[in-house]
Amino acid sequence: YNAGNEYPVGTTCTFNDFNKPGSFSATYTASGCSGGNYDYAWGWFTATYATTNITFDPDNNHRPIMHVYTGTCTAGLTQVACVNSGGNGNNAVITGLATTPGTNYMIRIQRHNDNSGMDGRICIWSPVPPANDEPCAATALTVGQSCTLTATNNSNSTATAGIPAPGCANFTGNDVWYSFVAPSNGIANIETTAGTLTNSGMALYSATACNGSFTLIECDADDGPSSMSEINRTGLNPGQTYYVRMWGESGASGTFNICVWSPPANDDPCGAISISLGSTCSYTTYSNVNASATAGIPTPGCSTYSGGDIWFSFVAPASGLVAIRTTAGSLTNAAMALYQATACNGTFTLISCDNTSGTGNSPSLS
Repeated sequence: YNAGNEYPVGTTCTFNDFNKPGSFSATYTASGCSGGNYDYAWGWFTATYATTNITFDPDNNHRPIMHVYTGTCTAGLTQVACVNSGGNGNNAVITGLATTPGTNYMIRIQRHNDNSGMDGRICIWSPVPPANDEPCAATALTVGQSCTLTATNNSNSTATAGIPAPGCANFTGNDVWYSFVAPSNGIANIETTAGTLTNSGMALYSATACNGSFTLIECDADDGPSSMSEINRTGLNPGQTYYVRMWGESGASGTFNICVWSPPANDDPCGAISISLGSTCSYTTYSNVNASATAGIPTPGCSTYSGGDIWFSFVAPASGLVAIRTTAGSLTNAAMALYQATACNGTFTLISCDNTSGTGNSPSLS
């Protein structure tokens, strides 16, 4: 490979001069794409990514033919692609050529059925895949109590090797990856909204490791808004890392938004947060955002109960005397009920209910 004939590989198309003087002679006959024993010029490049695009732009309304090879002139050349521009003045374009990073490729340019000179320009470029193109580089998503969208995209993504196609949403490869750690309640809601990508697919996996065995849990095409994807799962293993695979249906690409959220950990009595009793009141901040109604326990009967409850527990002291106080945050109209129960999933007996006895009409029980 002659260093003077090497052409750079960019991340976008940036043209460099590529000239074929009429004085060049033919010593190699190309096959395919109407190539033949005509004068030609050579260049070469070293691939940087798994796909490469090449464009030759001719001067003077000429008609170029381009061939691409691996190998060397001495050891032999193996043709991997060719294209005939199809008409005078048309560019010769090869898009999405599968290339191996670090491998050298030779480019042969000839004029269609003519030994005369043909000058022009060539650009060789490989679009940079997203950082999360593979599972071991998955974007880690924080599981919130509400959906906080992260802007992202699958543009220039490549297919992941070794993990079978998920089986929904016209999967063609070109996927990107996300991960999250399942919360203590084992519930995860994975939501997306459209950007320039308006029709997506999503698959949820468990895995032995990012480069290990992947087990498909669920695949979804359009359970989210419009034609976007959404998966809502319960029964996940708390503390385990799960992987989310995203793609555009039928190979579409563009920007989109994604989030993972879970109801409060104490959304049900068996997830109640244990409160230690002190000799003075020390407040701790909590939220009932996205809390759901608790099934099987009768409505407490004060305030205007409509669900959205969260749960706490405590062990009564020997004196049997307890004061439970609250103060307002963004929630300014709350209510509270005290129960005794045979078990967290057993029979509940209401002791008291209040909504306005505390400071600023906050609930308080004593």
